[in-house]
Amino acid sequence: MGLGFEKISLDFTIVNHKPESRAFRFTDQTGFSLVYSGDTDDCPELVDLARGADLLICESAFPDDQKMPGHLTPSLAGAIATKAGVGKLVLTRFYPKCDGVDIKAQCRLTYDGPLILAKDLLTID
Repeated sequence: MGLGFEKISLDFTIVNHKPESRAFRFTDQTGFSLVYSGDTDDCPELVDLARGADLLICESAFPDDQKMPGHLTPSLAGAIATKAGVGKLVLTRFYPKCDGVDIKAQCRLTYDGPLILAKDLLTID
């Protein structure tokens, strides 16, 4: 599914969380693409949407050993990024259960590309 604007195209897909949950892909006129997914579980639709994206911003709400339905863990988010062949992965939306957990190490089990852990007021060049 997609929409066209003057300088940015928007594509989106349903993700595996609630019926109204979506992930979005923004692509500018130079071809740069950013994919953002809110809450989701592992789903091939997100891999397809993110395929070849320059940047994937993806939730990683729970540590690997505390997986909850409808949410990703660091290694699942990393696997999605790897399957999609994204240029850079930004993990976000860490529930308190992630405090004190090495989120990067868990993600590195499945993803070896550029990785950022989001924090409030983060800017990415």
